[in-house]
Amino acid sequence: MSPFNFVEEAMIGRSVFKNESSLFPEYVPQELPCREEEIKRLAQNFRILIEDEGSFSVNVAIVGQAGVGKTALCKYTMERVEQIANQRNRAVKFVYYNCHSFRSKTAILRNILTEHFGIRSRGFSDEEILEMLVKRLSKEGIRLIIALDEANMLDSQDILSIFHAGEYFGSKHSMISTIIISRPVEWSSLLNVPLSGHIHDQMDIQGYTREEILEILKYRAEIALYETSYSEETLQLIADISSSSRNARHGLEILYRAGKIADRKGEKSVSYTHLTLPTN
Repeated sequence: MSPFNFVEEAMIGRSVFKNESSLFPEYVPQELPCREEEIKRLAQNFRILIEDEGSFSVNVAIVGQAGVGKTALCKYTMERVEQIANQRNRAVKFVYYNCHSFRSKTAILRNILTEHFGIRSRGFSDEEILEMLVKRLSKEGIRLIIALDEANMLDSQDILSIFHAGEYFGSKHSMISTIIISRPVEWSSLLNVPLSGHIHDQMDIQGYTREEILEILKYRAEIALYETSYSEETLQLIADISSSSRNARHGLEILYRAGKIADRKGEKSVSYTHLTLPTN
């Protein structure tokens, strides 16, 4: 077989996956099993943006250990909040930032202005950038919701300045709401009295039970794998492995790696022989 044919076989040959990317950590599925109450609670926090035209913003903290679905909960819910608000002629825009990639208030605000409003802000101070954003939001009547994932990468004063943006620049409305996403230890180090006083709701997200992890695995396997390429027994075993950490991400990572191993071996289905422990 020629080198070209080896590459072709690797790219378009038989696979246990029908939608491999649906097991990636950043993938947000159409449903979030076992998080119905958390979805409702988060959405209810932002109901005021639809019902009230007054000067109100909302600041929520989503706190929990790794792998409990904090980011997926935020993205899933807020994308739907944005859609529902816009359907009711309320201009709401949701933007998400992982602070490992955007490590300063300046980087985040510059990106918002450039990517979402087409405004160049290089050469301006943080205060000037924030003022430009508030004025643009006020002019267009847009309520902005900024999600800051791994928020401990920012200084608490930077977050506070975003909270206070409307007050600083005399906007008639508080145009910017914020969602802080963090693990408990990092949240404790970030939290101070001024910051905590501006948090309207702290949602402490608990880890998944074994039964919940199994339900999630079944749902995601149905999306990611062909029906004949896995068995419920394999999913049960993965749920057993993941249950001690209560981390659904570990279970999904194990399933994904098992699928990759099955593909490399040219086998038709995932089995217990393909299971390896996650790295963290």
